[in-house]
Amino acid sequence: VYAEGRSWPVPAGDVILYQSHVPQDYGMDPDVGAWDHIWVCFQPRAHWFDWLRWPEPVPGILQLSLPPNLQERFLAKLKDLQEIERGPLPRRWDFVMNGLEELLLWCDTVNPATRHSRMDPRIRAALDCLCAHSGERMTIAELAEHSHLSPSRLAHLFHEQVGMTPMQYLERHRMERARGLLLMTNRPIGEIACEVGYQNPLYFSRVFRRHQRM
Repeated sequence: VYAEGRSWPVPAGDVILYQSHVPQDYGMDPDVGAWDHIWVCFQPRAHWFDWLRWPEPVPGILQLSLPPNLQERFLAKLKDLQEIERGPLPRRWDFVMNGLEELLLWCDTVNPATRHSRMDPRIRAALDCLCAHSGERMTIAELAEHSHLSPSRLAHLFHEQVGMTPMQYLERHRMERARGLLLMTNRPIGEIACEVGYQNPLYFSRVFRRHQRM
């Protein structure tokens, strides 16, 4: 990428965002050889701007480095959006913009300016574990072992970075899942309660009502 009289390399898998007033100038590094890139020109929706506060190595040019697992997801989604844009769907631009919004949300998870990306990876592992096993019984000791932390250190660090205890987070996540199931399905309350981790439907109902009043 060339800007302000100098150039800097962009590693494979990085995402570059040019602001609207900035000229675009980029080319191939002769030492690298052939390369390819996918570009998208878009007008951000109003609520996207908060997600686009990326590192700015040069004024007007923003850059994010994506981890390998996200690079694969990102590239596959971009190729999918290219096919949709070229296809016959009558609302293809809505599909494209919604897909682009998904990509920007994924970028936000690795943006060093966001709280999530600054989170201790052991706490992210704890969050992933709680969400993946939210319908199962789990103790702090088990969660701590999964996160490679002592129970006391997990409790302290989790509250510091998430703003609540692990069990409070688990309960909130269960209630969000239950609310979606209640809204989108006709399944009995007892069945939904069991799926999100509550064997007693009456206790589940009390907890659910309490969360709805929050």
